[in-house]
Amino acid sequence: MRLVGTILPKLSISTNLELIEPLIEEDLPNYNTEFHVDGVEDGRVAWLVEAENRTSDDPVIFYAHGGGYVFGLFPNFPYLFATIYKWLGNDRLSILLLDYTLATDGTYPQQIIEFTLSYNKLAESSVNIIIAGDSAGGHLSLAFVRHQSYKPFEEVPEAVNQKPTGAILLSPWVNLYPQDGVGSYKTNSGKDILGAPILRHFTEVFLPDKSLYELPKFNPYNDTIGWDSILPETIFVSKGENEVLRDDITKWTELAELNDSEVYESPDAIHDSAIFTPKLSDITPEIVKYLKSLGY
Repeated sequence: MRLVGTILPKLSISTNLELIEPLIEEDLPNYNTEFHVDGVEDGRVAWLVEAENRTSDDPVIFYAHGGGYVFGLFPNFPYLFATIYKWLGNDRLSILLLDYTLATDGTYPQQIIEFTLSYNKLAESSVNIIIAGDSAGGHLSLAFVRHQSYKPFEEVPEAVNQKPTGAILLSPWVNLYPQDGVGSYKTNSGKDILGAPILRHFTEVFLPDKSLYELPKFNPYNDTIGWDSILPETIFVSKGENEVLRDDITKWTELAELNDSEVYESPDAIHDSAIFTPKLSDITPEIVKYLKSLGY
């Protein structure tokens, strides 16, 4: 499977946005405009939309995509957030995309470094950042808040002392090295697109040292660090009824002491279902509802 991650085409943010542009029914300000970050390769951070004359108080979603740290950015990812932007109907919202280095080209901590540097740069012009990520992007988002507010990861630059104002975590990958035949890995086997073996493989590519695979700091579902003190005041988490990660996500949301309004389980849904059918998924309007609850 390592070969799969290397033979699939790697589409840049610019190419992704060129591909979905015909599907977007309105002109988005500063669409497909690069956001330069020192220490991050050019072309890896760009605006899906940036509000005209953006102020520091205007909300900015900072998004990292999924794919097990092995598969890159594909048009489905930005299209979901273009849909969210349209349905929210707030022209003061901006959305910044991070196309982090894949683990096949740079193992941990490269991805957390790029996320941190990009967040720090964005924080120079924004005090209203909502971090967002699906699957591995959700894992990366949680790794960042841990790095920022609890205990920094070694070799990762210091994060600016400005907590996100919100977080959107879609099917977050919170157990990097799951076992077969346990909980929803058993009950949802064959219903989902994922399984424990492929998730373990992704981790073997992402983390260069097997002694790290099951450490709590890489596995939020059993990381007892006092999540309520480092997370934004309110967040949004989605999970699918038929996804293999369901029980791990549930365990983490309970560990983080999230309330019911912060967690949405999509009936009959597989892993990361909103990415595949943004306009049909019942998760998409729930994200919009969450953003409106923040005052956007």
